[in-house]
Amino acid sequence: MSIRMLKILRLIIPGFMILIVILTIQNEDLLGLSKQLKAIDLSKKSFIFYIIPVILGAIYYALGLRNLFFKKPVQTIQQNIRDRLVSGFDNDPAISPYSDRLKENRKIIQIFYRFVDSDPSLTEKSNNVRANGVILSSFADACVTSIFAMLMYGVLLVFFLSFYYLFLLMISVVAFISSYYLFLPNMTGIHLDYSNSQIDFIITNLHDELGKAIEKLIEIDYAQ
Repeated sequence: MSIRMLKILRLIIPGFMILIVILTIQNEDLLGLSKQLKAIDLSKKSFIFYIIPVILGAIYYALGLRNLFFKKPVQTIQQNIRDRLVSGFDNDPAISPYSDRLKENRKIIQIFYRFVDSDPSLTEKSNNVRANGVILSSFADACVTSIFAMLMYGVLLVFFLSFYYLFLLMISVVAFISSYYLFLPNMTGIHLDYSNSQIDFIITNLHDELGKAIEKLIEIDYAQ
């Protein structure tokens, strides 16, 4: 998966999620929702159906809502990368004195991705990482969207006392609980496994090059 495709998917997936919530709000029962969905023409004449998710996704992205649930997994993954790369030089007298500071230095992540992008073996592995990253961010989006849906359905339920909105509210609660407590941790673990595989390759096969890159970073950031 290319970086361009990853960015496109991360834009339109939450847009479609929000659109689904909007479509459900426009109806008063499952029959009406079913008829509306069947009436959607997916041909080129209904290009608006494809544009709306992009617009909604762009607004969602601009508001930074994904970070409410995506920031923590990203921090966990990046901290693991920094810890493991730097720990590979615990016995190096030129690097070990700076270990604690290096493990908090975001430029270590830049070094990591520089190796990933330059080595064919690592670049091939990165396809799995990016695909998993899309899934991971999608469950973060599902958390945000389900909270939005719970608020909307809750208000509508109070005003209309409809079994339809009660049903949708229950679905939203299940979606949030499963996304936040099950899928997000699980996909974060899988992402850690993928990145650990890349780290192992770098430490084993590109140890000297990595050491030189870290020493250069030390020289730039910490040399007195």
